[in-house]
Amino acid sequence: MEEEKVRKGAKALMDEFMAAIEAAEGVEEDVGIEMSDSTRKAGKCELTEGFPERMLKNAPAKKDRHVVAEKKQW
Repeated sequence: MEEEKVRKGAKALMDEFMAAIEAAEGVEEDVGIEMSDSTRKAGKCELTEGFPERMLKNAPAKKDRHVVAEKKQW
């Protein structure tokens, strides 16, 4: 009974919101981004001192100097 009341209230709220959005004037819908170049520029890569050691220290699983990634279990 309570669940149905909440559902009806949520639907009424969404309907009211959609009506307000449709009534809004001067708002143009523009979705997406135009990019002339979608890749970053290649440059010299600099490592912060101590980064590899910190990375390995924080890794939950490691083998030698490699981080062992989790495998998804279905």
